Amino acid sequence: IAATCEFALLRGLDAKLGRIPPLDLPQDAMLDRLAELGDRHERQVLAALRRRYGPYDPATGRGVVEITRPGRADARDPAVLTAKRDETLAALRAGADVVFQAGFFDGRFGGWADFVVRADDDVLRPAPPDDAPPDAASLAPTGPPAAWSVHDTKLARRAKVTALLQLAAYADQLLAHGIPLAGDVHLVLGDRTVTAHRLADLLPAYRERRARLEEIIDAHVADDGPVAFGDERFHACLRCDVCAPEVEAHRDVLLVAGMR
Repeated sequence: IAATCEFALLRGLDAKLGRIPPLDLPQDAMLDRLAELGDRHERQVLAALRRRYGPYDPATGRGVVEITRPGRADARDPAVLTAKRDETLAALRAGADVVFQAGFFDGRFGGWADFVVRADDDVLRPAPPDDAPPDAASLAPTGPPAAWSVHDTKLARRAKVTALLQLAAYADQLLAHGIPLAGDVHLVLGDRTVTAHRLADLLPAYRERRARLEEIIDAHVADDGPVAFGDERFHACLRCDVCAPEVEAHRDVLLVAGMR
């Protein structure tokens, strides 16, 4: 959220801190449908990887490891998030071909990468026929991989900045734990096109954005009250569901037809 609207982020934080009532944002049926299609896209990619590599085999250290995400009640429990992070790192260090829903948590920020894939075979190919057996050669143990690559599934037909920041965030967490990474991270788009993006180009931008995020959160938590619309310390997009009511209430010039 912070990459597009800092005001919306801080208004949501105010609700969690009890400074304002919970946000009552309109339900968007189209967004709900897109989320459903996005989950289906992710499951299709996972199914292809399962057929290709098979489930994780502790005896060989190969296959697809699937990390179970915690339920809503535990989603913000630091102990649970730390355990999921450690489970993810153990799977990577054991040499699994793929880790699905790789969990990350550094004490302040957390996330779930769709796929972390061995970099010696890091192209997600279209699904083979349902009755095709896993590629036996790919299941042969070869020892720990030289490097890893983060992949995220997106319904979009082209890469977006927010998606690239997400990839860089996961990669940065892996680097912090000494996991060797390939030079590229990848998006698996809605048409199953796989795009490659240089991590060296993304990390500086991500780290700058993270520093800015920490700065605005720390500054706002130190404030006494909720964020004010028009506070020049924080960027407001003026278009989202959080900004739109404020634009109208303040009779902002954006209400004039044709104004940008």
